[in-house]
Amino acid sequence: MACLGQIVNDGSDTWNMVEILLELFEKYGQFIDKCSSYLDGSIAPGDTRNFKASCPDCRENPMPKYDHYTIEIVDAMLAQSGSGD
Repeated sequence: MACLGQIVNDGSDTWNMVEILLELFEKYGQFIDKCSSYLDGSIAPGDTRNFKASCPDCRENPMPKYDHYTIEIVDAMLAQSGSGD
């Protein structure tokens, strides 16, 4: 099982190699687990991207039941302009 979601680039720069981190919480806010994923391709300003993030232990154990999660971009590379100037 995995977490599915979307992120939106509401900035003015295009980003590559975006890594997201999801933190899973139970109903009363206690941290349960974390999942991460790299997004393929570039994310241009105004783009919305779907993602699927898996927890590291999902192959051996079922994904824990969670009430809500937070999403954080933990790493990304600024896309280089192709103008050649």
